[in-house]
Amino acid sequence: MGYVVLVADIYGNGLQPGRGKESAAQMDIYMKDRKKILEGKSLSPLLLLRDQQNGKVVIAEGYHRLCAIYAFNEDALIQCKIV
Repeated sequence: MGYVVLVADIYGNGLQPGRGKESAAQMDIYMKDRKKILEGKSLSPLLLLRDQQNGKVVIAEGYHRLCAIYAFNEDALIQCKIV
């Protein structure tokens, strides 16, 4: 099932993985997503995972897409799938 969520709600609620230095490969993914946004291309939805033991939702796939979108507009809506 798909959902549309406000980017700031995901980014601001601690759902992002641990922060640290980004590798060159990670920055490459981020820059490719930024380029797609600038070209008006659609991005794949985020994949969110319910962590029922801890009562949280975590980003399983798509963190760099989230960051790229957030850099342009923190009030944007983003497609998500929750498993």
